Amino acid sequence: MTSRNNQVERLANSMPLTQRFALRKLSVGVASVLLGTSIAMGINGEVVHADTATKQSVTAGVPATTTNTVTLPATVADNGDQSTSTTAAAQLQATTPVDGTAYTVTNVNASSEPGNGTDHTGRTNLAFDINVDIAHHDIKNGNYINVSMGIPYKLTANGQQHILAYGGGASQPMPINVNYQTTTGEKKAAVIGYMRPVTASEQSYAVSYHQSPVENVKDVTWQSAENNNSLGSNGNGGSNDYYQIIFNDGLEKIKAQYGDANLSLARMHFNLTWHNITGFDLDEAPLDTRYFHLYSDKATAPTLLVPHNDIQIGNRQFTSGLKIPVAAKATPQDNFNQTIIPESASTYAAHTWYYNLKTQTWSIGDEPLRYPDHEEAVGLASQNDDGVKLGNEFDITVSKPADNDYVDYQFVSDDDVKTALEKSIVSTYQDYYLDPVEGTANTFVTRVMVSTKAPQISVKSTDSAEGLTRTYHVQIAEDYLGFKKDQSIGLITWRPKKLDGVLPPANIKGPNEDPIKTIGYYQGVTLRNAALQKFLEEHPWQLTVTNGHGQDLYNQKAGYYVQPYTYRNDLNTNNGTLSGTINNVENHQVKETIHYVFKSTGKEAAPAYTAKLGFARVNEDG
Repeated sequence: MTSRNNQVERLANSMPLTQRFALRKLSVGVASVLLGTSIAMGINGEVVHADTATKQSVTAGVPATTTNTVTLPATVADNGDQSTSTTAAAQLQATTPVDGTAYTVTNVNASSEPGNGTDHTGRTNLAFDINVDIAHHDIKNGNYINVSMGIPYKLTANGQQHILAYGGGASQPMPINVNYQTTTGEKKAAVIGYMRPVTASEQSYAVSYHQSPVENVKDVTWQSAENNNSLGSNGNGGSNDYYQIIFNDGLEKIKAQYGDANLSLARMHFNLTWHNITGFDLDEAPLDTRYFHLYSDKATAPTLLVPHNDIQIGNRQFTSGLKIPVAAKATPQDNFNQTIIPESASTYAAHTWYYNLKTQTWSIGDEPLRYPDHEEAVGLASQNDDGVKLGNEFDITVSKPADNDYVDYQFVSDDDVKTALEKSIVSTYQDYYLDPVEGTANTFVTRVMVSTKAPQISVKSTDSAEGLTRTYHVQIAEDYLGFKKDQSIGLITWRPKKLDGVLPPANIKGPNEDPIKTIGYYQGVTLRNAALQKFLEEHPWQLTVTNGHGQDLYNQKAGYYVQPYTYRNDLNTNNGTLSGTINNVENHQVKETIHYVFKSTGKEAAPAYTAKLGFARVNEDG
């Protein structure tokens, strides 16, 4: 569901309260391979600084073992259709990790980058070089190197270890392309493997969980679950996504053809990305959103954590230098609505924009035609801003506009209102801090409020004579503490009579031309049906909440919120250069027998020796 809080809060936070839609096809940056003539040694535990162009690395040169170098210019792979790469990468089975002594990792750099409003969202980047000593090590089909960047933590439910990545990974693999040239000038190319994303459950992360409510908040058995970053899940936009560099038999074939003596180093450069998957303000880098944070069970004010060794590349660890927000210990304000507010909700955004990187054009989705219903709701609180108590018996009165040519309105049933109240009301609760961050005290990935079962609730409604006003009379059998945040009570549903009227006008070609505007009682995007939008601007619905003493806690007209959403369809790119000495020699072999005899007598002095000798045409430089 997408939803809207009251206008004052939205403007204060510059962000609507909305569902975090998951992105499905995102980029992973670039990967390239370099066959070189020297080996650079990396240092485990090296600190690399985020948000800086300077890359820190410690290297030590090794004398070259060859005498001639040929370099090719950079080449870029065509990524318009990745179906072949996806199939080939999926068929590769990971067998064993690459031997840790076979490679070094250098030039590690982590950074946060905002989106550009078109082809990519905000992202957390990881760049690094891997240098594989292929002369002295065999890299076989299925060998792999795993790459992750995020917070290591352990599930309270089962003790399993996970990594909370700084955003969501890509969904498409990309080939690792090698382009090289022999000393005779012959140009060749090969795919030696793939960089592929790995995710257990798309755009989500493992958490410890228990379905609330319970009989006793002190007696809870936790189980493993997936947080999908949706509204109400307290998702932070992280995931358990990581990447895997998996090799095919390409390097084996090259070695078999040219031999160890002519190969020294496979040097691969990668730029990997984890994207903003919160579902809104997608140009913000993942760690810059107000939702990405950890939890403290001790701190009384928000803090920042700089994790140690939060980058894992094979068996090497590095520190990104990125700063992770840590929320303070929960207060009642974090758990409960503090005042009564009207809210708007819909299954999908009215304008969902899709970007095609290949054609560099935007297109509009048909979600509002398939899911046309909108809901107007109320977020209840135990008292209003003036301290007037709601109490155990109260009325919710809602009025809808009269019948018209543009919108169909329906009141929500008593049973649905009762169900929503049971999900929202809290009598007794306990805050739990779960899934501790490894290596950091009193810091957790998950915070859960567990509550007891709702008290008995009855809801009975009466309608006005003209049928435009309904009053829900609510009785709650026991005392309660408050109403949960993000658990609103639906009151009215509406849909346009002409469904395509909510689509954008023909002259709006993309999200940058589709801003949210506030006119009258309407806040949202420009609608194709101008008469429909004008009707919404001028015809609000009315919300009144009155306690058992006849005191109004809320009595105002309320408007509508219709929002856009952008879906960035990033594609992968691959570029790089390769240098080395790949000798393409012509050779012939002969069988030679050597006889050892005494010069004076001609008799055999030692057993004859037979061997095969090779003759080759060599380069002019020898």
